[in-house]
Amino acid sequence: MARIRFASESEANQDAWTQLVHLEQLGHQTCSTIEKDSEARPQTEKGKEMKDDIQPPIRGMNHVNSASIVKVGAGRGFIVEHSVKLPRVRRLRRSIRRRFVVTAAHCLSKMPPASAASYLYERSYKNLLGDLDGNKKDIWAECFFADPVADIAVLGCPDNQELYDQASVYDALVDEVPAIKIGNARNGRGWLLALSGDRWISTLLKVFTGTWGASLETGPTEPGMSGSPILNDAGKAVGVVTIGDGTPTNGVRENHRAGPQPILSRNLPGWMLSP
Repeated sequence: MARIRFASESEANQDAWTQLVHLEQLGHQTCSTIEKDSEARPQTEKGKEMKDDIQPPIRGMNHVNSASIVKVGAGRGFIVEHSVKLPRVRRLRRSIRRRFVVTAAHCLSKMPPASAASYLYERSYKNLLGDLDGNKKDIWAECFFADPVADIAVLGCPDNQELYDQASVYDALVDEVPAIKIGNARNGRGWLLALSGDRWISTLLKVFTGTWGASLETGPTEPGMSGSPILNDAGKAVGVVTIGDGTPTNGVRENHRAGPQPILSRNLPGWMLSP
């Protein structure tokens, strides 16, 4: 192994050694996925800070269309797809795909009754959904799952027999845009849709685990973002925005890191996560 011999203990060589140590430390910080403190920002491969408002580097198959995020009451939700396997016919496998909207439970006007034998009208929500542009609105939905503790809910198509017209309008809303795929939450860079709906904001995801389970923390969120998807760097939804944290400073709200946020792979019902 070649060795580097310093000719002298001059100040120039000392400065060079200091820069070398600094570069080594910077490289270590760049590879780390955990912040040293809540105010630190994630680093890129070149050690530069990421910009707050930039388009996500997810293209091609991983591209996420902001039209896949919809309006749910005063909040938001996002469209996902679930495949339902049907009994085989002549040894042929059959399945149908259904579109659902994942949102924060507090975006519902009321919680559905705690009964497996509830009536249709008790699970149906009038004029709840719409697109972010406001071109489509007052769309009905049926609640298929709600967890008031984790603050997450799953909405689907209204009954297509009793509410045929409303079901057709729901299908037109969710079938015209790509569904967002569900992934696993890990430490690293993530993405949130800005309140304006026209750009994605980079954020740092932190997953905390313990004997009580796991929780997800994101960067600052804003009022009105509830129900928005939390994306990983591959463009898959790993969580849903349900909570924010902020303090008033000179009459202006200062947002802080927010959590715990629901983790989809942990808080969604099992039938939605099964292949």
